Amino acid sequence: MLARSCFVAALLPWSLCSRVQVSSSSVVDLAEVFTEKEALSAARTRASFEAAFSEELKDRDVQCPYGDKDASLVGGNTSYTCHYNLPREQGFGHTCPELQQRRMQIARFFTAGHYAQFIAAAETFKLKQLFDKTDLVRGDESYENMVRYHIDGLMNPDIEEIEDKIKMKKVVEGFGIPATIMYYGAHKSTFHASEFKQKLLHMCNDEAVDEFIIKATHLAWSGGQKIVRGWLQRCKDPQELENLVQFVQSEALDKLAGEADAHLREYLEPGFTVEELFKSSLIPGPPLEVKAQVIWGKLHQVFLIGQDHRGCQVGSGSWNVYNDGTGWTMAGPLPESSDASHDVFMEKFFDQVKDYAEKFAAGVGADYTRVDFFLAGLEDGQDPVIKLNEAETVSGLKHVHDRFGLGDVWRDGYVTSGRMKMTAEKWDKVWAKMQQDRDSSHID
Repeated sequence: MLARSCFVAALLPWSLCSRVQVSSSSVVDLAEVFTEKEALSAARTRASFEAAFSEELKDRDVQCPYGDKDASLVGGNTSYTCHYNLPREQGFGHTCPELQQRRMQIARFFTAGHYAQFIAAAETFKLKQLFDKTDLVRGDESYENMVRYHIDGLMNPDIEEIEDKIKMKKVVEGFGIPATIMYYGAHKSTFHASEFKQKLLHMCNDEAVDEFIIKATHLAWSGGQKIVRGWLQRCKDPQELENLVQFVQSEALDKLAGEADAHLREYLEPGFTVEELFKSSLIPGPPLEVKAQVIWGKLHQVFLIGQDHRGCQVGSGSWNVYNDGTGWTMAGPLPESSDASHDVFMEKFFDQVKDYAEKFAAGVGADYTRVDFFLAGLEDGQDPVIKLNEAETVSGLKHVHDRFGLGDVWRDGYVTSGRMKMTAEKWDKVWAKMQQDRDSSHID
């Protein structure tokens, strides 16, 4: 049982996992690992853009009404300063208890009002085998239990079509979902340095591509990424070509995913893409990105990160919108506060993001998935631009405000649809869990 638990959890190096009891009541916090990785990813992204735009950042004129980047990284009692990208000693939201209470209230109202809609969606959803948890669900699981089942199911070669960034581009094209431009892509078995150099020169001489980003196709949390700018001049130096060849070989092709991402490590061949460097505005910095969480083919919520067109730094958890438009922004809870970027997002982007995310979930047959899109065109007179960045089968967000509601509709979708089949073994576990809860609360 221990070996299977360590494999299922996909959390720790084997030497450490073998010393830890992994069970439904384990002290090993699955979400903790992924939240730490999400923070690492955000830090890597910020560092990459700061390095690539170091000169422009010195002179940029930030018009954010809530403060600059430094202000966003000091824990406070506002939505702009109370998020999950804060330094650990200021993080996890303890600097804004009143705001957290209001956020939790909003989340619970959403759950109460929309539970039946998600359950109804589960009745007719066409679930693919890769994501099917029928044999595992027993009817009393928490959100965290469901995430653990989810990771177990991802230990399957079919995951390659979704997680491999080269193959995923072809998948979403078939769904009619626009994605970031890919100039070049190769796996380790198909990579040839001479061909890569030729493509880099073609981008320079024929396509006039002055900036781009290299992304590893098999690494999570922004690993194996490099931003390249000024390529129209740099491409004239043969050493620049060699430097990029060395980068993709050492930081992408020769790297495996970490132990915590066992499904990527096991089934994805190392590779990389060369893609457009997406910009949300003329202000240097990471693009504004919306992350859409879908359950049973129906959008549950979106949260945004990155930087908007005013230079506001959007920390994870500071801007969250549920399917019905309730939630909170960088300015505070809705509807008692308002934010200009949020108003534009709801008017020009929200419905289309919802459509694309639900279309993706239905296409891949995932009961639970997250789809991430870059956004541009928030300023007056600009047309909205929405491009898929990537799909995440496991989200690093802990869903602290809505994990009960999210877990309930995920689990109960199996129960009410008739997918779940109760067995004597499952019932014994249900009874034992109930008794454990009563004993821990000192109830006869």
